Amino acid sequence: MIHRTSRQLARSFAVLAILVLAGTAAVTAWKAALLPPVAVACLMLLFALMKSRRVINDFLGFGEERGVLRAALLAWPAIFAAAALLRAFLQGILPL
Repeated sequence: MIHRTSRQLARSFAVLAILVLAGTAAVTAWKAALLPPVAVACLMLLFALMKSRRVINDFLGFGEERGVLRAALLAWPAIFAAAALLRAFLQGILPL
């Protein structure tokens, strides 16, 4: 975390922990047959994107900047998340 206070660090940690707990709740709901696999996969990828954005903005120090490097760092996990979801659909792991 670049030039951040301990309070900001604690807040970022709390947000990341909440996202992890939300992912755990989504998987638990899927195991209990409360959510379909497609919804859980989409939620898990969404949580992963939200966590990567938090890390890029807060811990790498790109929160205040607007530039090509920040855009590339944000696009990188989005591309892999989209590719993972597409691959799951194409292989029939996640039926529509």
